Amino acid sequence: MTDEHDDHRKRYPPPMFAPAAEPAPPPEGYPPPTFAPAAQAEPPPTSAPAAPEPSAPTVVVSDELALPAPGAPAAPGAPAAVVAPPLALPAEEPLLPASYSENDLRTAIGSPAMPEQIRPRRARARDDDDDDEPRSRRTLIAVLATLFLGLGIAALAILGRVNAGHYQVTCEPKQVIAEQGRSFPPWGTSRMSGDGWKPIPIPPSFQCVGLETGDATELGDAYRKMLVERAEAMLTAKEVTQIEEAAGMLEQALLHARSDSEPHKTARQAIQRMLGDVGYWRASGKLKEATDALTAAAKQFETAAGQRPRYVSDANAWAAYTRRLIDDLRAGPSGARAPGPTPGPAPAPTDRPAAPAGVALPVEPTAGSSSGSGAGSAESPTAAPDAGVPGGGVLL
Repeated sequence: MTDEHDDHRKRYPPPMFAPAAEPAPPPEGYPPPTFAPAAQAEPPPTSAPAAPEPSAPTVVVSDELALPAPGAPAAPGAPAAVVAPPLALPAEEPLLPASYSENDLRTAIGSPAMPEQIRPRRARARDDDDDDEPRSRRTLIAVLATLFLGLGIAALAILGRVNAGHYQVTCEPKQVIAEQGRSFPPWGTSRMSGDGWKPIPIPPSFQCVGLETGDATELGDAYRKMLVERAEAMLTAKEVTQIEEAAGMLEQALLHARSDSEPHKTARQAIQRMLGDVGYWRASGKLKEATDALTAAAKQFETAAGQRPRYVSDANAWAAYTRRLIDDLRAGPSGARAPGPTPGPAPAPTDRPAAPAGVALPVEPTAGSSSGSGAGSAESPTAAPDAGVPGGGVLL
């Protein structure tokens, strides 16, 4: 067996393959070259019934072993040629990926991924580029929306400014109010505030005429005239009772007559004179309070005289004097003096013992009479009632 194997090896030596030449290494600093697969040459057409496959590799053998041509029948006793299958070259991949993220790079080098909230803004911007909607379209929509919003705000501001220049006086059932157009929303009116624009209370019989104007000065003049008209009606009534209300309206009217124009100067003078009427009626009210107090005092004097005081004896005199003061106050400085008060009640009897019959009683001298002259005579004038101040006080 050994001799046969040796004989077979000598007769059929193993094929010799030429080693492929290794490519030279690329220079430093340059990426490795990419080689395109060589185009395989097509064999020339032959008259053989079966064409050889173009993808079969070429095998170089020595002269001692001759392989049959493709398609030719094999020699008897010769070993069958082993044909290697065609080599499938892998598809060439790109050097860099089409897109990558910060976390992909960190994962490739073995670093932990960065959380989303601390990722760089540039990385987030790169991720946003992957959206379906282009950035240019979103930018255009944002610009148009901002422009539309700005134009809307400008239009509202202009309309509000125009509407704010509209003024009017509105007559309600129980009051008169001043209104101004609203700035926002730029339609309708709102009541004006401030001390000068307080509502004017009016009775049902007051004739009110509304006003619409675009001049604030004209509105103030119209409002001042209504205030003066209402105050005049209160101060000239048959019974003046709304003194403080009239004073408040006149002071409010002065707030609308502050300029140096002649109409405002004339209006201020007229209002100041009407405030003098207010002072007069205030004093009249205090005088009425004083008269009521004097009337109460006169009644107390009369009550005291009826109780026969032990230490004073001029209660009736003070009651009569107080009554005369009350009549003088009610008559006024231009009226005639009222008639004297009716005599008060007779003096109450005293506890003194009665004089015995036939004994002359002593008579006190009167003012202006000498001692002992005309004492007890019928011609001597009677003593005037004592009008002194009780207890050393001072009356009025």
